[in-house]
Amino acid sequence: MSQSNNIRQKIVNAMDDVPGMTEAEIPIFLSTGKLLLRLGSKDENGDPVIHPVWYSFESGKLYILTGADSKKAKNIARSDHVYFSVDSESEPYRGVKGKASAAIMKDPEKAIQIGSDIVRKYMGADNPFEKNLSKEVNSGESIVIEISPEYYSTWDYAKASS
Repeated sequence: MSQSNNIRQKIVNAMDDVPGMTEAEIPIFLSTGKLLLRLGSKDENGDPVIHPVWYSFESGKLYILTGADSKKAKNIARSDHVYFSVDSESEPYRGVKGKASAAIMKDPEKAIQIGSDIVRKYMGADNPFEKNLSKEVNSGESIVIEISPEYYSTWDYAKASS
């Protein structure tokens, strides 16, 4: 996808004593590497559930591919309010978290394109999951969830040591 990764949400530092990321740094961080997104939703009893997921970042939005019958899909169908966190797994530690609204993508062509981008990002090209994705999305078996952040809370320990 060639759309811009500009963001326009509020950005705050996660910690008073650790610098955060700038508006320009957030899309670079979210678009680089194979980090996991941890998605927080509420189950049918209102209890919090954390879902580690593969994701894609485009035009200020996060996207995940999941089964239509998955716990996260059912939770989002009940309440579109979610929380998310993406952080590095090695030093210097950096991360972005926030509150967001989430919705199931209705456009199957766009869902197939984004789903393919996610699968290729984490599994490489020419893998069996991507080859079956079009069929799974068109049948309703797999869906893409669009996550629209309301704000970003960031930290960047690389800046703290300089």
